[in-house]
Amino acid sequence: MLLWPSCRSAVSPLLPLLSSKVLKPDVQASVAKSRAMFKASKIACWKCGADKPLDNFFCNKCSALQEPNHSSTYFQMLGVDRKFDLKVAELTKKFRSLQNLVHPDKFGSKSQDELQHSETHSALLNQAYKTLLKPLDRGLYLLSLEGMSIEEDTIQMDPAFLMQIMELNEELEAASSSQSILKLAESNAKILDEYTRNIDSAFAEKNLEKAKKLLAEMKYYASLDEKIKELKSKLGLVS
Repeated sequence: MLLWPSCRSAVSPLLPLLSSKVLKPDVQASVAKSRAMFKASKIACWKCGADKPLDNFFCNKCSALQEPNHSSTYFQMLGVDRKFDLKVAELTKKFRSLQNLVHPDKFGSKSQDELQHSETHSALLNQAYKTLLKPLDRGLYLLSLEGMSIEEDTIQMDPAFLMQIMELNEELEAASSSQSILKLAESNAKILDEYTRNIDSAFAEKNLEKAKKLLAEMKYYASLDEKIKELKSKLGLVS
């Protein structure tokens, strides 16, 4: 996984050939930015000192496991597109493949540095996977990358909506039969699916304010879903 996969092949060979004497000021600025990007995309291996792409897990020269790039997003860590509509099967496959590479069990006989790096990689991958796996957490994380959140003081919730949520919670508390609980579970699951589709559309349209509002509402239904699951588990119910 590389932040700048084409830097070495495309940017590096060209930069020395570009002379500031023949470039316009705006182009000079672009070249300077490209140089900085290319330089920032590489670091030295902690073990052998060789240059390596910033997001490589292992050194190309000595194969030592490298320190994680803490500036990477969860999407970059797992090698998936930065978008709301992720395929769970693909996400899970990539997560398991990466965990298999860096799991601490594989570094018991390695140096203390590599063992420590493997533990950090493993923890970060777990957190990234856990966050991107569920639509609500994935959406909230996407918002956070844009400097946005759904704190209560930033969103005005519709009183009618809040009343509806309150009634659903009361209905769950009053549920006295397995059938009524399973019915609530099915209804709530459909609502969550609809929110997932609408939030995907909002992100696809780059309408972050709409996505923010929908995620704030979805959080209430997700909370209700957790309560339903807990109750079903206690009663030994299977959907």
